[in-house]
Amino acid sequence: MLDRGFDWDTVQMPVNAFDHHWTSFQKSILPQALTKNMGVIAMKTLGGSPGQFVNNAKVLTAEECLRYTMNLPVSTVVSGMDSMERLRANIGTAKNFEPLAEEEVAAILAKCEEAARDGKFEPYKEKTPA
Repeated sequence: MLDRGFDWDTVQMPVNAFDHHWTSFQKSILPQALTKNMGVIAMKTLGGSPGQFVNNAKVLTAEECLRYTMNLPVSTVVSGMDSMERLRANIGTAKNFEPLAEEEVAAILAKCEEAARDGKFEPYKEKTPA
């Protein structure tokens, strides 16, 4: 899409802590989008329905997932929410967000590295490591 010569304004793509470890959009597409001054809409921040990383992998909290993605150079973050309680928690995470220190980013990535390695929690991706 980015190589076809059309001047896109935005791109929406999965961007999350697990993405860092498997066929990574944030490593391959995000830099290209930023070079082209495109707005980046981060989706699947919790791993898609039903919150794969929090509910199924159980290695990261929703807050860790959101804070990690909010720390990236994206224009906006789409967050999953299935209840008013989750909505309020996500709003609290956004209101209280401060950029993560390198050590915090490294800790989040380390927590999910093993679970993310084979892509089983990201079924929306092609199963070929990048």
